[in-house]
Amino acid sequence: MPGGTGDLNLTIGCLLFATWANLILFTIEAIQVYRYFDKYPRDMLFNKLSVVICVFADLLTVFSCLATSYLYMVTNWGSLEYLATQPYSIPMYIIGTAIGAAVVQVWLTRLVFNLTKQWFWLPIIALFILTGLVGGGATASQIFLDSSYTGRQALVRYVTIWLSGCSAADAFITAVIVWKFRTIKTSFASTQQLLHRLLISSVRNGSITTIMTVVTVIIFSIQPETNSATMIEMTIGRIYTISMLSNLNNRTLLGEAQGSSGAKKTHHGADTTATVLRIHQEVETHYQYDNDAIPMNDTQYGGKKSISKDVESGDGNSEVGVGGMPLPMVVSVKQETHYDNGF
Repeated sequence: MPGGTGDLNLTIGCLLFATWANLILFTIEAIQVYRYFDKYPRDMLFNKLSVVICVFADLLTVFSCLATSYLYMVTNWGSLEYLATQPYSIPMYIIGTAIGAAVVQVWLTRLVFNLTKQWFWLPIIALFILTGLVGGGATASQIFLDSSYTGRQALVRYVTIWLSGCSAADAFITAVIVWKFRTIKTSFASTQQLLHRLLISSVRNGSITTIMTVVTVIIFSIQPETNSATMIEMTIGRIYTISMLSNLNNRTLLGEAQGSSGAKKTHHGADTTATVLRIHQEVETHYQYDNDAIPMNDTQYGGKKSISKDVESGDGNSEVGVGGMPLPMVVSVKQETHYDNGF
């Protein structure tokens, strides 16, 4: 590793900043994980497994960052020979980051299918995800084989494959979701506003990781022998997980506002705990519990349905829930019934 204080700032200093940033981000992640399991103890297994795997992958990365800083700044402080090499904790953070990113992208792929009901998107996304995984594995393997900083020039192509696969998957998933929302046509203002918010949320979530990976590739190509790019790489995994947890926690299942009412109703064959509602006219019924979360389950927009009998048995024609709790939003119009149960 080149000598000099400036070089130490770009190597050891960047690793120290990455450690601080990871501790902050992982604290935020831990809070989100607690909220998720506390709020959705009966959530679907797929979501729970995604969260658990990401947490373990992020733990691996955070401990790798801590171990790297300790090895450089405490155990081998002052050893120029050791400072010219990369400890095994460096490739371990790459493995953890690659796994966490892939899990979140698989989770997002499921959302794409739920929204589009089209299989032909999946192989394309899977190819990008696999490219990122293979690139991450190749990067980690190369560091195991040659741990010197001078040997990092050979890593440029592997890092490019790794992060290009990740950014391509993020960009493609975001593009498909945005396309789906833009193709949904409705003449109802409330529905259009909801779609607009979901579109903005999709762009926001996908653009953050895409921009970070692209910037990292550029910086690493310019300065492969410093840790400027590594500092960003070490935080990408936490950004992925926090983004997924944000979407999971920013939803409210139908009927959650009802507490223990236990009332049930059926929409399109799906039973869910929800508000008792009687409607004797053609209406747009829009249940909106969250403005930012991307839908996870089958979501139907603009389905026309003429309601001539009770949606659910109950006393009187009322637009309030069991126990007098108001519905989140009920707009009486003609020719459209819009059910949005969040995820």
